Formats: sequence, structure tokens, C-alpha cells
Amino acid sequence: KDMAITSKRGTIYDRNLKVLAQSSSAETVTVNPSAIREVKKTNEVATELASILGMDKDKVYSYLARDSKYEVVKKRIDRDLAATLRERELPGVTLIEDFKRYYPSGSLAAHVIGFVGEDSQGLAGIEMIYDSYLKGLPGKIITAQNAAGTNMPYEYEKYIDPENGVNIVLTLDEVIQRKAEDALKKAVENYNVKNGAACIIMGAKTGEILAMATYPTFDLNDAYTIVDTQLREQIQQIEDDKERQQKASDALNRQWRNKAVVDSYEPGSTFKAMVASMALEENLVSLNENFVCTGSVHVANYNIGCWNRNGHGTETFVQGVYNSCNPVFMSVGSRLGASKFYKYFKAFGFGRATGFDLPGEASGVFHSMDRFNEVELATASFGQGFTVTPLQLITAYSAITNDGTMVKPHLIKSLVDDDGNVIKNYETETIRQVISNAFYSLRMTKQPMINTVIGIVINIGANFLFGHLWGIKGLALATSLSTAVICVLLIISLRKVLKQSFLPNIKTVIMYLVSAGIMFAACFAIDYFWKVSDLISLIVIAIAGVAVYMILTWILGINPILSKKKAKS
Repeated sequence: KDMAITSKRGTIYDRNLKVLAQSSSAETVTVNPSAIREVKKTNEVATELASILGMDKDKVYSYLARDSKYEVVKKRIDRDLAATLRERELPGVTLIEDFKRYYPSGSLAAHVIGFVGEDSQGLAGIEMIYDSYLKGLPGKIITAQNAAGTNMPYEYEKYIDPENGVNIVLTLDEVIQRKAEDALKKAVENYNVKNGAACIIMGAKTGEILAMATYPTFDLNDAYTIVDTQLREQIQQIEDDKERQQKASDALNRQWRNKAVVDSYEPGSTFKAMVASMALEENLVSLNENFVCTGSVHVANYNIGCWNRNGHGTETFVQGVYNSCNPVFMSVGSRLGASKFYKYFKAFGFGRATGFDLPGEASGVFHSMDRFNEVELATASFGQGFTVTPLQLITAYSAITNDGTMVKPHLIKSLVDDDGNVIKNYETETIRQVISNAFYSLRMTKQPMINTVIGIVINIGANFLFGHLWGIKGLALATSLSTAVICVLLIISLRKVLKQSFLPNIKTVIMYLVSAGIMFAACFAIDYFWKVSDLISLIVIAIAGVAVYMILTWILGINPILSKKKAKS
């Protein structure tokens, strides 16, 4: 007769080897009903076992009444109960070494890690997908029996050792994961989000998931308890057993649902980064090109509005991105056309699963090409009329950040044995080149894009500081224009002198900070003390901007005019 010996399930670690799931020693209670009947103590043993294990006596008695030599009464009891049973020395009762799954951090990364069932089989998350690695191989005790069916002496037994499961090292960072979950919880509570939320933090160049959170969450050590107390009480009050069980099952499945992978939604304005990249890649728009937003655009028979019903007026493409202006993106989408838009939509990974580690990944929903018409193109250009998953969206954003190269998101960093030896490493997997190898797919130098970003930051600061906090008329506009003048001139000088370096140049940063300070002071003096008209203010500020630029570039040694003279000499 064979008796199985449970193997120890592999440990799950975060990337820094912090334990997220582990198996601790426990013991399983087994009985030999035939041996107990021989000594005529079935009722006595049933009473004792029920009392010690906290079980119903009739349930225990049903095990002892069976015509067998081996029955499992209760799995994975703690050490105190096991010690009590040993003291009682009940006939026909045996304790077998076993393991109990434990999650030290409770609810941390619950939807990623998953949990196991009664038989230590993975039922969700990593525990389920990598169950074949984690569970190991069980051992055996092979007992010899004589012709009468009686066990023979121990020397005839054969013991086969179990093999422990493989340990898994995740890409998650426990510290980042905890901060992400805390931030997500606060956001849901502050904005009274009814259907929960998800958050993903991903390494753009590696595809490693550093954090993946879903809220509300649940305790992995008590996965079958419905967290929502109000819902749990409502379900408990249902009288019909079948209906109550079904409602409880539905509630648990919703509780275990990983929204970051399984759920899809309209991306809205978060999709505009992809549309901007498409247009820049196709050279259909330039950063300083002007657009006019009146608050809406007439497409076919519809007036499709901007979120700002009053309109943004005349704005450059960069300003349109900053303003998240729908008409700007509708115009850009129109230039792309349905065919190119659809090509890039697919190239960015939307409309198909990423092949992620966890189960149930959704693909999202998009229009079929035969129904992707003018109106659908217009609304899709600002992220409405279709659905994506959070995982798809962050993968697409990572492609833009990673010089246009899309990498596959993944959760497993490596497999290791109990001695720390690496069995297998999971390397970064490149999917495709979505857009050309350039920062934000610009068909221009990379440094000017950074200059533009710096300019926008200064612009925002000026508008907020002067226009909103101090309420000085015309000053924010004057500051914006002066900053723009400096920005354009800097782009020219940096392209010609610094030879298109990618990293932000310290001289650029210094120049912006100093020139911005001088411009702010000049704006304040002109508008606040002298009370001149806005037109004169703009003219003076523009001239001052050029002057400041020339002086600073001369001091820092990157003046394009001086550089030309030196080159000629």
C-alpha cells in the first residue's frame, strides 16, 4: 500500500528576495479505521478526535466507520494540536508531516501572487500559472502486506523522498508595491470610486512589472472571506441555499479579479500620447504648428466638443498636448486617416493580449475597419469609442519611452532552488519597433524636445505664479512669449553647437533658470510698477528675452553667432 508524502511548495520572493509566499511545517491527521475497530474503540477515538480538532463528532465517526486502512481526517493542523494528539496516543491515529501555505504580508500583491486550495494546488495568480514549478514532486511510503492484508514489519517498507518545489523570484519590488497600493487606496477613497481601480508600475526598457495593484484587495491567508462586510451580511441573509452559494461565489470571483489585466475601459486622454507619436512619426505635424480650438469641431453630422467648451483659441501643437485639446487631436487623427491610425493602433499592441504571465488577460475592443469611419476616427483620436486594458496602455507608453521599442511585460525574474542556485533567468523580450528610434518619435534632434519640456515647465510655473497667485494682468502671457523666444533660440544654438546631444545639458538648465528669473523680474517691473499696456509689455519683453539670451549664451560659450565666427577664423 502506498502512502503519499507531501512535498514542500516553493517560496515566492520579490526581486530583493523578500518572502511573499512560503510553506511552513504542519501535520495532517490520518486514521486506520480497521485497526481502531480491532481494539473496539471507534466511538472513543471519534469523541476524542472531534474534541481536539474542533470537528463535528458525526463527521469524524464517518471516517472511522469506513472499510479501509487509511483515511485523512484533517489536513495541516498546527503544532499545538499535533502535540496534544501525540500525548493522547489514540490507537490507529497517525500524524503525517505536511506543509501549510502562508503569506507574510497578507493582502500585499494579492491579485498577483494568488493562493492555493485545500490540496495545496494553485487556484489563482502566480500560484496557479506556475503551479507545476512550485508544487514539487510528492514522496511515498510503500508498505508491504501479507496475504491476510496485514501490514508487515517496518523493514519491508520503502521510503521515497519528496522533491521540494522550485522557488520563484518575481520582478515586483515589495516597497514600490506597498506604496502603489497605499496611493491607490487613497485615490479610490478620496474620489469615491465605486468599481475599484488598478495601478501598474513597469520598467520601460525591461518590461519588468515593479508593482501591480488592484483595489479593493483581500487577505491571501483568508481568501475565501468576502471583504465587503455589508455585502457579506446581505448574502448571509439569503434563505435559499443555492442562491446564497451562487451570490457568494460571484462576490468572491469579483474580489479575486485582477483589474489591471482582466478589465478594459475607455482610455480617454491617456491615449493622446499614442496619437501624437503616430503623427510625429509620419511627419504630419510639427511642434510649433498652430491650431485653432473654438470649443468644438463639426465632423459629418456631429459637433464634437473639446472638454473646454469655450475653446483654447490659437495654440501650437505642444500647447495642444499640454491643454489636452480634443480638436487638435481630431485634426491630427484626420491627417493620419483610418488606415494609418489602425496600423499604429495594432502596432502599439491594442486589440490583442500581451501574452502576460497572469490568466484571464483581456484584449480590449475596437472598431472593425469597415465601420471605422470619419466620426469614429475623430473620437478615437482622443481616446473614446474603444477599450483597452491598463496593461496594454502601460506597455504602449513604455514603447514611446523606450525609443519606440516595445518589450513584453513580465512578472517572473528567475527560478531558483533552495540553495540559491539560478535554474532559469527570464530575460527582456522585445516585441517590435513601433516607432522610429527617436525620443518621442520626433523627426528632429532629441535635445530640442527636452528644451521644449523645460520651456513648458517654466511656462506653467510663470502662469501659475503670476497669473493665478498674484493675479497680475497680462504678465503670464508676456512671460509665456518671452520664454518661447528663448526656447526657440536655444533650440537653434543647441542643434548647431551641442551637436544634438540627448541628455539634458547643464548649461541649458542653468540658462533657463537664470533667464527665467530675469524675465520674471522684468515682467513684474513693467506690468506692476510702470502700468504700461500689454502690447508695449510684450514688445519690451521679447527684446529683453533676445538680449538675455545673447548675453547668457556668450557667458556659457554656446552662442551660435560667436561659434560661427570662431569656425570661420
